[in-house]
Amino acid sequence: MRFSHLFFSSLQVQARAIAVWTVSVLVLAATVIVLWPMLDTADALTSLADSLPPEVAEPLGLTNFGTAAGYLNGELFAMLLPFIAGIMGLTRVSNQLADAENADRVEILYTLPVPRWKVTLARWAACVTGLGIMCAATWATVRIGVTLAEMDVAQHCVAAACVGLFLLGLVHAGLAYLVYGATASKGLVTGVPLVVLVVGYIVYAVLPMVDELSGAQRFSPWYWALGESPLTGAFNAGGYVAVLAVTAAALATGSALLARRDCVQA
Repeated sequence: MRFSHLFFSSLQVQARAIAVWTVSVLVLAATVIVLWPMLDTADALTSLADSLPPEVAEPLGLTNFGTAAGYLNGELFAMLLPFIAGIMGLTRVSNQLADAENADRVEILYTLPVPRWKVTLARWAACVTGLGIMCAATWATVRIGVTLAEMDVAQHCVAAACVGLFLLGLVHAGLAYLVYGATASKGLVTGVPLVVLVVGYIVYAVLPMVDELSGAQRFSPWYWALGESPLTGAFNAGGYVAVLAVTAAALATGSALLARRDCVQA
């Protein structure tokens, strides 16, 4: 059985879930942009930003909240959309691999004369493609919305932020695959990368508030994917290489572990 057949079969199965994720994020992004003209005129954002202490504003991405870029960063790209992208990546993989194995939906595929890693990588690739569709649609929505609302936000920063969203979801989808290679436990396949996602945010956004720990953020997948500040920086080539390297290592290790264990339903 060809890789492409396995890939498109999984993508077709996930079409509805991908559509729900994508439409939900688009509605969220559009709503945030639509509110900008009213909030900008009322100077409510500047007042809010000025009232927050730095130790609260910085982890939440509310620095320069009174500007268009700061507003989008605080409302979408600093925390909310990255968490959504990460959760989408890891839960899609958990559903298509761990959940499917426990529900006896892949046992037949595993009996075919093809390596198990080929089946699982095809399904993983379909999950990542769905993530890419969501991030691309987010980019298009924000790009159009920023133009229509006449927001002073550089388009290359929007593109960089959306690439960062995809890469953050990618690396956590890779971690979910790694855990699946060791065990088909849905709790672990979902929980381990979710813990990494949350801890990564703390290392990225909270620890830098302590001078002695400011360098720790460079070890966070959030920093690799999004740079020092989403929507206000450029493409982070070095961080992208780190994401791709960690993801590739996770896939290789997960595939090797999968070949050594028995299928749950076997």
